[in-house]
Amino acid sequence: MKIEVNGWARHGKDTVGDYFADKYGLRKNNASFVICEMLFELLPTGWYKDFDECYADRVNHRQGWFNFIVDGNHNPTQVERAMIDGDIFTGERHRESFERHKHLFDVTIWVDSSSRGIPPEALESCDLTSEGHDIILLNDGTLEELYDSCDSIYNKIGKTL
Repeated sequence: MKIEVNGWARHGKDTVGDYFADKYGLRKNNASFVICEMLFELLPTGWYKDFDECYADRVNHRQGWFNFIVDGNHNPTQVERAMIDGDIFTGERHRESFERHKHLFDVTIWVDSSSRGIPPEALESCDLTSEGHDIILLNDGTLEELYDSCDSIYNKIGKTL
């Protein structure tokens, strides 16, 4: 089963992806990690002391990382690279990339915490919205309620595959 989980920053997409991975034994790759791997290979030696420092600094460069995704001249793309050995991909940020890669997944999920007052992400770092996703998962309750919703989704999509 191949699952893509998206949503704006701090809306819970990695929590959902981690839950699916931990509970159901799926392998998860997140966009930030894969993009960092790709960028770290391209950066001049010494730019960061190591990969972990580069990854930790990603929050300071959201627009730059988004521009790297939009550029899209990477073979394989970050999504294709992540799915080589993954079952779950979290954190697509670009509409065009989402549309181009949607066929790689059995289901796409958008996680939304707007009702808890968490704002959408700026278009400069994420132009993807819930539009076109197979499932919209409202993350507006407790963590236990989110996990219950994940179980319901997993059981439902498992029966349809």
